[in-house]
Amino acid sequence: MSPRASPAFSTGGPFTPSTGASSATWRGPSSARPKPKPKLHHEGAGRGEGGAFLPTPQTAPAPSPNVKAMRVLITGATGGLGGAFARALKGHDLLLSGRRAGALAELAREVGARALPADLADDLEAKALLEEVGPLDLLVHAVGKAGRASVREAGRDLVEEMLAAHLLTAAFVLKHARFQKGARAVFFGAYPRYVQVPGFAAYAAAKGALEAYLEAARKELLREGVHLVLVRLPAVATGLWAPLGGPPKGALSPEEAARKVLEGLFREPVPALLEV
Repeated sequence: MSPRASPAFSTGGPFTPSTGASSATWRGPSSARPKPKPKLHHEGAGRGEGGAFLPTPQTAPAPSPNVKAMRVLITGATGGLGGAFARALKGHDLLLSGRRAGALAELAREVGARALPADLADDLEAKALLEEVGPLDLLVHAVGKAGRASVREAGRDLVEEMLAAHLLTAAFVLKHARFQKGARAVFFGAYPRYVQVPGFAAYAAAKGALEAYLEAARKELLREGVHLVLVRLPAVATGLWAPLGGPPKGALSPEEAARKVLEGLFREPVPALLEV
């Protein structure tokens, strides 16, 4: 796959927007259109003291409507959110990674993808995976884990587990990933008000560390023409909530969350922060 511009969706899969100068078009029925629209914070718009974002490189050409498929890697694909993205992106050159080999193989058969099991908290496994998949047009890093314990109860194991799942996996993926010019790499942070609550100090710290890491990494990757997109979602009804007694009332379905993220992701200019 030769270097090229940001690709446009043009398959007949479940999600088929067409990229234009400023928006992506949802082709479902009018009742399915999301309300309200995701909040987009663009690169180059400036945020925080001194401005946190850099301008989009002028070397990246405009999207081509002739691109038929993207090479997509979804990590954490066997989770509820990762699986929803896999189904929404069916029809592209799809590569799926996760730790549960059996479930991963089953999902890959369903969506016509390649299954590549890996533990991305291990630097060497992450390196082997990213060498195998080659240059990407889209990375969706849907790896995550939740844990609850009070500050006085939380042990080292819990803190390290949260940091490994959220920060280390992202760091190792970005360390070894190769991208096409204009590619997008999606990571999931958290609304601080949702996670900075009693019992979730370790989880909140891991999400905060991830967001800080991405803020610095974005500036480096932009020099290569790669766009890092930080997504903040409200509660999503996935297995992540199982140890906590189930998702809260009103949580988004994984399918709805994936649809809203993809609609915001392929707008131009590329959002640096996408809040659903």
